[in-house]
Amino acid sequence: MAYSTKPHIPEVRMEAVRLVEAGWSVREVARHLGYTHSALVKWVARSRTLPHNLRGIPTQSSRPRSHAHALPPTVVTRILHIRQERNECAEIIQHRLG
Repeated sequence: MAYSTKPHIPEVRMEAVRLVEAGWSVREVARHLGYTHSALVKWVARSRTLPHNLRGIPTQSSRPRSHAHALPPTVVTRILHIRQERNECAEIIQHRLG
C-alpha cells in the first residue's frame, strides 16, 4: 500500500514542481507548502521522467522490491534439485550447500 492515501497529493506535488519551474526556489516552495526541501528535489527529478500530459506525480509504493534475506534464484534451484533428487531434509541440504 502507498505511504499516503490522500487523493489530492499527486496534484499538490505537480503544483510544487510548477512553482519551481516558474522561478521560485526549491526552499521557498518547500516552506510555502510545508514539505521538506529534499522531497521537492525528488519530485522535480521525477517530474522530468514522466509524460507531460499527467495531471500529477503519482504516489509510489513503499513496499520493498525484495526481502533482505531472500536467497538468490540459483541457490533456490539447487535446493529444489537436491530435494527432488535425494529427498533430503533441510539440515543436510544446508550442510551440503554451506
